[in-house]
Amino acid sequence: MKFILFLLLIGSLLTIDSPFINDIRAKLLGFVSNIASSEYAENRITDTVSAEIVSHFNTLNDAEEEFLKPYLFTPEGLMKFHRNYCEHDAFNTEISDQNRRKICSIVDRQLDAIENEGLRNN
Repeated sequence: MKFILFLLLIGSLLTIDSPFINDIRAKLLGFVSNIASSEYAENRITDTVSAEIVSHFNTLNDAEEEFLKPYLFTPEGLMKFHRNYCEHDAFNTEISDQNRRKICSIVDRQLDAIENEGLRNN
């Protein structure tokens, strides 16, 4: 009986057209949808790594930012950047060595998770 009353209460709260209830309902549904989208996002690790790299964009010049953009937003792009510029300590005219090392350290910390995410998406 208590369960039925609980369901009736929840049902009525979802259907009442009151500004106070609508505000609470909108916040609750927004909260649930944010949690669900972050939990089931395809490139969650890649997005985290990319956000950390983007946060360092104030230390990069415009040419370096443009150079990095194709690599940032997919696991494959981050892996390609790592293979080309982190595994081999080769000279790169597109990005300064200090910025390359900083980005490589960010990618290196999450390398296994990025590889797994790339495999999971394929």
